[in-house]
Order: sequence, then C-alpha cells, then structure tokens
Amino acid sequence: MPDISREVAVFLENVAEMNRLVFIVGAGVSVPAGYPLWGAATQAALEAANAKGMGTAAAAYAQDKYQKQQYYEVFQILQDELPEPTFYEIAEKVFHGGNQPANTHRLLARVDCRGVITTNFDSCLEVACAQEGKGLPLNDIQQAMASDKFYVLKPHGSLVTPRSMVLSRNDWKRVGSTPGFKELLAQCASSYQVVFMGYSMRDPDFNRTWDEILRERLFRSAAMYCCCKGAVQPGQHEEFRKRNVKVLEFPDDGTFGFISAILQALLDRGSMQGGGTAGATSPQPEQAAQELERYVLISLQFSPTQQSRLVLVAKALVLETLALAGTNSVTTESVLLHVAKTLGQDSPLLQEATEVALKELGGGVFEDSRA
Repeated sequence: MPDISREVAVFLENVAEMNRLVFIVGAGVSVPAGYPLWGAATQAALEAANAKGMGTAAAAYAQDKYQKQQYYEVFQILQDELPEPTFYEIAEKVFHGGNQPANTHRLLARVDCRGVITTNFDSCLEVACAQEGKGLPLNDIQQAMASDKFYVLKPHGSLVTPRSMVLSRNDWKRVGSTPGFKELLAQCASSYQVVFMGYSMRDPDFNRTWDEILRERLFRSAAMYCCCKGAVQPGQHEEFRKRNVKVLEFPDDGTFGFISAILQALLDRGSMQGGGTAGATSPQPEQAAQELERYVLISLQFSPTQQSRLVLVAKALVLETLALAGTNSVTTESVLLHVAKTLGQDSPLLQEATEVALKELGGGVFEDSRA
C-alpha cells in the first residue's frame, strides 16, 4: 500500500472528538471481506438478467444506464422486466461476499465512536461487534436517536431479507420517507461529526436529505469525506465545500487500505489519550446546547403536540438535574432554575410543563422549597 502517513495526519488534525464521530460507510469498507463495489455488482446483475432472457430492448437500455454509472436505474429496469423472485435471486447472488468480517470491520467495531450508518447489505459489522466484545449494537433509528448506546444502522436494508434491499430508483425513494431518517442525519450533523468512508456520495436519497439539512441546521463540525485519490473531480471540490464536506483524498491501490490505516490511527490516538476523546473537551455551554438538541429531536420524534413536546424536554432536563446532583437533595425550585437556565428563558408555560414533568416522573423524590 502507498505511504499515506501524511494524509492520515491531516485526518487526525480534523477530528474534534473521537467518541462524537459518526461513520457513514459504503461498499469500500466491505471490499476486503470479498464483497463487490456497486459497479461490479451491477455489471454482474445485468449479465445474469440477460442470461435469464431479459428482452433485447430492455437489455440495451440497461447497458446504456450502466455505461453512465446510473446503477440505480439499471436495477430499476431489471426490477421492472424480471419476475420478482428472479430479481431478488439475482440481487442476493451479486451482492454476496465472504460472510466474515475483514480487518476494517473489526477496527471500526473497536473505535469508540457514536455509531455507524452503512449502506452495505452484509452483516459484517454486526458480527465484528460481537467478536470484539462490543455486544449487539442498536439497529433501530428511533432507538438510536433516543439512546447513547452504540448503533449500526442499515437504511438500505440487508441480505438477510433481500426484499428490504435498496437497489432501484423506486427503492431509494422509500428511504427518504423512512420515519426518523432525516432527523437522524440532522442529529449527526448538529451534535456529532460525520465521516464518510468507502462511500461514493452518489446516493440520491442521502444527497437530497443532506441538502435539506444544510438549509435547516447548523453543523457542529464539517463532515469529512475520505476517498481514493481521483474519486472527486477537480471541479467538484468547491461543491463539496459548499455542502460542508471536507474532501480528504488518499493514494490507494484498489484495496481501500487507507480505511484500515485511518481507523488504526484513531485507535492509537485513543490509547495514548487513555481511551478518551481525540481532542479537547467541549466547553460546558456547547455541551448543554448539544444535549438540548438531542432532547428536542427526541421530543419531535415521539410527541405529537406542542405541549407534550415541551413536557418531554422538561423531563429530560429533570433527569439531568438528578444525575448532576448525585446524592445531594433536589428541590422543585432547583429543577425549575435548571430548566430555565438551559432553555435560556422562563415563562408560565415552561413552569407548567416542568411541573407536569415532575408529577409524571414522581413528585415524591423532590423537595418543594417554595412552600
């Protein structure tokens, strides 16, 4: 593999905190485990469809889309032309791999990051987590947003259930409408730092959602796109910059070896720093803002009305007050002060929501100092 020490050093300089990284990974991560890139899988699917007797006109149209690297369109044609069982039989076959995690998966499982979002269909990451003693990661979007537990999310489906796989234009349309998908990406951008690896950045469902978030949210840190040198055309760098994505190119021999080098460098840094963060600790006001963002996202996800959303936010802050107090007593007044300070305002509506939250959580554990 080429010497990439300088490029890896640049990557590390751009990492704010290791445990606040969210990796979005694609086929390049699973290439070392014997799984194909999208181009190779699409070509194999097209050949298999032709062997199954797909019509000449459809085959020519699909070949034209393949030459333009419009792989979703190729699978759309196959999906329209072939019987459903045949289509999914081909899909399962062409995306099949070695069934065992590679070093990239094991390293990714060891990194103390927030979580991983993968467009891959294989289960290598989940198996690697089990092998590395990390336990079974969360795999539900709503649970991942509401928990601090490590997650591996697969919005594009899995080989285990072939009909869940996102392969065609019609398939990817449903990803954007998946409950919580946009909110999850918004949380990643607002409260964490996103790192793309082994990912083409050409998925239409993701790009559309990312651009919507750009217009609506403030990013905590610029995302990083780690790719093979030459993957981004010179004229596209400015486009990535405008989308708040920093492009980091790595010399590569086609094996995606730079991914393992990046992950190993993160592990080495974490080890030298005692397994903590890979950068300076955020100041307290910023931490409070980030946590509040998470509370609001949870509220929006699970609560249908304005009033109950505010109660959920108040509940989260009440629990935070208890956690911060430790063994010390907590009064109703101290809770009200903490809620008002964190939200930056005080009002009868906010006090009412906090009192409802206290009551629902069990008012007996708080001392009322206002009597």
